[in-house]
Amino acid sequence: MLSLICATLVGHLTPEPQPEFLVRNGDQLVSTHAVELRLDAPGLRLVSPAHRSARFNNVPFDISLSAFLGEESAIMVHAEQVADGSGAANYSRFPETDWPINGFRDRPPQCLMVTEDIARNEHDIAWLAAAGFDPVGAVWIDQYFITDPTYNDEVVISLMIKARTCDGDAPDVSDLKSQLSVRMHHNYP
Repeated sequence: MLSLICATLVGHLTPEPQPEFLVRNGDQLVSTHAVELRLDAPGLRLVSPAHRSARFNNVPFDISLSAFLGEESAIMVHAEQVADGSGAANYSRFPETDWPINGFRDRPPQCLMVTEDIARNEHDIAWLAAAGFDPVGAVWIDQYFITDPTYNDEVVISLMIKARTCDGDAPDVSDLKSQLSVRMHHNYP
């Protein structure tokens, strides 16, 4: 009887495995859902993916997160799936761009003043800090989105550059862009 109770308790305490939409393949990241991409940035340090589930605007998402890190810059990559299949990953409101490849959309750069509190408590920022990127201070973020036709699978690439201030124009991200290679793949591996 005790073993049955323990087995039942362990079953309830064991976290459910998270879907893995990004996998590390050597120095590359490979997305494994409907948006099939292969990404690499040879001059930057690749952090192995982490996986979780979260809700945004009351919509459930399964998320894989990774990054290519430099001293004062990072390229964060999310591969996500809308868990309820509602098509909530619709970025058609943003303009189309041909970087890093055709099909992406771009949101204008934004600057975030990252405090110690944000660095500890906002999931992705805290994850970056734990991975070795110091996010505290002004961080400019330039984001690129691509989704599948159902708006359920997406990849988000966030170019992040540390700066002295959020005042003025966004910094030039062309050097960071040139370090990232993105290409479509089929039938991974």
